[in-house]
Amino acid sequence: LRFDTSSSLPFLPPEEIRKLLSHFGAENCFFGVDYPMWDYRKELERFFALELSDSENRAILSENLEAFLGESYS
Repeated sequence: LRFDTSSSLPFLPPEEIRKLLSHFGAENCFFGVDYPMWDYRKELERFFALELSDSENRAILSENLEAFLGESYS
């Protein structure tokens, strides 16, 4: 199961999102695959307000999708 956090951030409290990430694993999460649905600046503000670790941020914001697609953009 893979999921995207960006469209849920305005509707769930940060602690609920952190629980979901803990349950499903940050390695199974993407960010922003459905853009341009919302204002990306506000979505990123909400995302960083979760106060995840640097490695979780990198994974969710880019590395997980790159691995899923089998490509590297770094």
